[in-house]
Amino acid sequence: TGTDAGIPISDERSMQVSAVWACVQYITNSVASLPIEFYRKKSDGRNLLTEHYLNTLFHVSPNALMKPSDFRKAMTMQLGLWSNAYAEIFWNGDRPVSIVPLRPGRMTPVLDDGVLTYHYEMEQGIRIYSKKSILHLKGFGSDGVVGFERTTYARQTMGLSVSADVYASKQFANGG
Repeated sequence: TGTDAGIPISDERSMQVSAVWACVQYITNSVASLPIEFYRKKSDGRNLLTEHYLNTLFHVSPNALMKPSDFRKAMTMQLGLWSNAYAEIFWNGDRPVSIVPLRPGRMTPVLDDGVLTYHYEMEQGIRIYSKKSILHLKGFGSDGVVGFERTTYARQTMGLSVSADVYASKQFANGG
């Protein structure tokens, strides 16, 4: 989208701002290094679930293409840039067997008559997912359904930063 500085800003372009890159990388790597444990509530407290199928997804292999740390980094980066992170959940009966990140810019949560579905834009058209098939991590938002997109709210600042970078680069290129 355009900015007052005249520079269009996309999520990818905002990552070219060194401060954005550094913050996203720092937060992503920090969160990905945190432990994930699963517990079951008991009347006298809770007990750690060491032999649980979710441990396999989050500690061994979330999907055929990613290591657990790569999956966590991808989801954290999505959450950091878009305030929403999405992953498709593949099921075998009543157990999730794989989780694959989806691009947040292509996803639209739709709440219709109290039923939440997720509409994902693909080259072949729109694919509609049920709530059960999507892991949705939400950031700060006002409706509890979707987080505010950070880059939308920071668009003007990003445009100014990119514009100053382009101006300075041209000055130096011309012997300034």
